[in-house]
Amino acid sequence: MGAKPAQAAKGEQAYTVANYPVDASDKNAVAAKEKALADGQTAAFRALLKRIVPVTAYKQLARVKHIQAAELVSGVAVRSERNSSTEYIANLDFSFQAEAVRGILQSHGIPYVD
Repeated sequence: MGAKPAQAAKGEQAYTVANYPVDASDKNAVAAKEKALADGQTAAFRALLKRIVPVTAYKQLARVKHIQAAELVSGVAVRSERNSSTEYIANLDFSFQAEAVRGILQSHGIPYVD
């Protein structure tokens, strides 16, 4: 049984998009950071899907375009960040809820590989 937790942890790592660059400008630093995080979550989720879904099934991803990435994020870690009064630039690790992502793909009949 000792191997199962390690396998589960490895499977969960597959649902983290590491060192993802974000960059946004807005009326102030807080708004720029919020925009960068929101845009980053969406883009990182698309990157995750392209990583776990076989290329032959990419067209099927249109079925899950309506999914809000923010609802599936389990954590965000900051690797580096810079900001000015109107801009936010960072490299972030976005972790997604593995079971929830798998469930969405399964419910839409989209194949995936951990």
